[in-house]
Amino acid sequence: MTTAFLGGLAISSVRWMGTTIVVGFTSTYGETYHYQLYAGRLLVARTVSTTQRQLTAWLVPSEYPVHLTVVAVAVEDVDTDLGNSLPIRPYNRIEQTVACSSWPADANSLELRLGTTPGGAVDDSNVHARALWNGDGDYTLRSDPLGPSGEFNAEIVGVDNALAGGNVGSALAFSGTVLAYPPDVPLQSDGSRFSVSVDSQQATVTFEIPD
Repeated sequence: MTTAFLGGLAISSVRWMGTTIVVGFTSTYGETYHYQLYAGRLLVARTVSTTQRQLTAWLVPSEYPVHLTVVAVAVEDVDTDLGNSLPIRPYNRIEQTVACSSWPADANSLELRLGTTPGGAVDDSNVHARALWNGDGDYTLRSDPLGPSGEFNAEIVGVDNALAGGNVGSALAFSGTVLAYPPDVPLQSDGSRFSVSVDSQQATVTFEIPD
């Protein structure tokens, strides 16, 4: 059985460099397993050696953070996405797979369009993902990070190659549940997120509550 092992591991460092995140970790498993990094329940990196203890991934910055998880997997499972088996934690994307067949010859692409707020109608200009048409088959489209938490309305549409921008076919409508952490506390003018003062053994923490 394919399993993601959560015990015996600890994240020791996290560095953020633009759109790249570097996660260092320790393991009690020696060289027995490979390792995977998940952002939310999205697989973003995997090791190429059982001795590797650092994972680097491209990650879209988001106002609503995601939970980072390192798991151990059997060597033969290093390329298997086990995100759906991880504990339910805040997850700020939606994903949909559609089966396409018998599209016309002038088909060009598929688009994933979403509402801008939970419960809001789909905004045709709010395109989160595109996939080029490459013949009959299954196409998976995944949104950019979303927030706040709630049920987002979405649709996937086919687009032909007409100028300008293409004609849009019938929409496949659906919805996706987003569970996101609250947004970060905003930065103050000095670059810190909060300030602390102490008077008569009483500490006062000052910060701005995010909208």
